[in-house]
Amino acid sequence: MCFGSRAPQAPVINYISPPPQDTSAQEQSLEDYSKIQQDSMDTFMDSINKQIASAERQNADLLAQMAEQSQAMLASNEATRTSISEAQAAAAEYGQQGGGAGQPSMETVQAPYAITTEENVEATEAAQTTEEIKKKKKPVSTLKISRGGLSSTTGTGVNYGV
Repeated sequence: MCFGSRAPQAPVINYISPPPQDTSAQEQSLEDYSKIQQDSMDTFMDSINKQIASAERQNADLLAQMAEQSQAMLASNEATRTSISEAQAAAAEYGQQGGGAGQPSMETVQAPYAITTEENVEATEAAQTTEEIKKKKKPVSTLKISRGGLSSTTGTGVNYGV
């Protein structure tokens, strides 16, 4: 049934903007938020830059300290080499004079390693030792199967597994 043949009409849309006070308040709040975020980021960047500068200073101090220690070690090594060569020269001279004919040479006196025996080593909890493996005592089985009453054909007796 038709109650009229009126053609459908498009709805009327009227846009009503918010009042200017609301838009200005929203713009002000966005500007404030933007300023707070920028201040926070600047503070964070300053903090990071200070930490980086401090780490670079510490690194430079450590490098200087390591260089000093390296120089001290080189000087100590050179002094040790000099004293060893002087001791070897003195031992050689002593040996040539006949006083050290039965004495061991410097190389055998200064061993490059040390030997450790059981007498001077304390046992620790982490030490690994080997011991004889002891056989376990197994209980005696009480199950007895008498084969006397069974015929010895295929399919008789106890079947293990399938």
